[in-house]
Amino acid sequence: MLYVFAEPFNQDNETQLLLKKVMAIFDVLEEKYHFQSFDNISKRNAIYRYFNIKL
Repeated sequence: MLYVFAEPFNQDNETQLLLKKVMAIFDVLEEKYHFQSFDNISKRNAIYRYFNIKL
């Protein structure tokens, strides 16, 4: 749900914080619960693109 609230990815602090939380959740799912999905991978890639564009 946090990912949906962050869309569209505006260049503001609120969006950055939401996306960082989403990434933390994905990390926990992958590391602790060994869970990955194609949907999460595509969302993670979109978040990476957002932060790379901003840099």
